[in-house]
Amino acid sequence: MVRIVRFIGVLLLLVPFLSGNITAQEPDNRALSRGSINDQLDYILDKSSKYQDFKVVKETSLRTFRSNVLDTIKKLRSNLKNNQVVIASNKAQMDSVKALLQASNIKLDELSEKETVSAFWECL
Repeated sequence: MVRIVRFIGVLLLLVPFLSGNITAQEPDNRALSRGSINDQLDYILDKSSKYQDFKVVKETSLRTFRSNVLDTIKKLRSNLKNNQVVIASNKAQMDSVKALLQASNIKLDELSEKETVSAFWECL
């Protein structure tokens, strides 16, 4: 009976300490949902605990970070594809303008040659 009373006494003394640690370890997910990828990684590293030489990182933090990284990569790939379409369109336009410029230069050379010949005949 004395053992049970001691056990309950020890348990009552430990409960506040254990519950304080549990609530202190709840992640602040708002910090993971904002900021750059670098800031999010810094947050995860700051909030991780040490176990011997290893860092202990919460799995939920890593999953959130992974999701954010994948979203960023998806956006960057989409932007890259859009930019490639714009570049291809601009290249096609430039090729068209170059062809028109070349045709105009040929026409200008022909007219210049005719004018030179006409001026030559007038001098005679």
